[in-house]
Amino acid sequence: MNAFSRMKRWLLLVVAACVPSLLLAQGYPTRSVRVVVGYPPGGPTDLIARQVGQKLSETMGQQFLVDNRGGSNGVIGTEAVARSQPDGYTLLFGTSSLASNGSLYPKLPYDAAKDLSTISLTANTPYFLVMNASLPAASVRELVALAKSKPGELTYASAGNGAGTHLAGEMFNIYAGVKMLHVPYKGTGPAVTDLVAGRIQMMFVGLPAVIQHVKSGKLKLLGVAEPKRSPLMPDSPTVAEAGVPGFESSAWFGYFGPAAMPRDLRARLASEMTRLMQGAELQDRILALGAVPLWSTPEQFAEYFREEAVRYARIIREANIKLD
Repeated sequence: MNAFSRMKRWLLLVVAACVPSLLLAQGYPTRSVRVVVGYPPGGPTDLIARQVGQKLSETMGQQFLVDNRGGSNGVIGTEAVARSQPDGYTLLFGTSSLASNGSLYPKLPYDAAKDLSTISLTANTPYFLVMNASLPAASVRELVALAKSKPGELTYASAGNGAGTHLAGEMFNIYAGVKMLHVPYKGTGPAVTDLVAGRIQMMFVGLPAVIQHVKSGKLKLLGVAEPKRSPLMPDSPTVAEAGVPGFESSAWFGYFGPAAMPRDLRARLASEMTRLMQGAELQDRILALGAVPLWSTPEQFAEYFREEAVRYARIIREANIKLD
């Protein structure tokens, strides 16, 4: 067999291998799709997944059903998807914890970078820097100056060790060159309660959890931890422009599949999600939950995920955060 014949045969094999995947993507889905959420019902991850899933069900002709597999900061649900069939009928609605868990936990039952495949970003919840109104600071710069004058005395709350709000606080310590003491809570609610009562000085948190206290004057909102001002609070400066250059932190959400899920299936889902997320109806629903709509191709999401994993690894290493 000459070189041309070998090349022709190789091309035919490639085309033959691609045809089933293309046909599968064109007909997909033919039955209900299970969307695993690694957190209990009622939280932001669950609520956003249900809003997007409802619209996907309407437009794709099959039910996208949320399956809550809470526990271990999303690890239980993630493992279930990583070990599932890559046929597009088991998806993961994951969060930014996927990018940090690999550095937080020494022994995970999966490698997110190898055992999952990206589909599309869908939203993010920006963290806002809030502090108790009694603290003698009226801006990010004044808070940084106060923290530097009292190293180790000011405290910041989080929803728990290793939570995004914990990592945001440690990131602030590093970027601002301060040392504030971390106080972990079992959830956002108890942390906000103590923040309002003045038992804790500050916190990075999603807006819905604190907006009523900001409006009442019990908490001061100093800035949003985003590269640009948030549409949720357009008059609030970014933490970066208010005194801590380069600082940003948020909780993001997106769809993943098992590692071997065909690219054509992932692209079809990403295309449909992009169309939906750009629509006014779903955008309004997402914004009402305190999140900002996002969309991406599988490749864009993969690059973003790699960058996030590197960034979190650096923060976790420098802050010497260790979890069992």
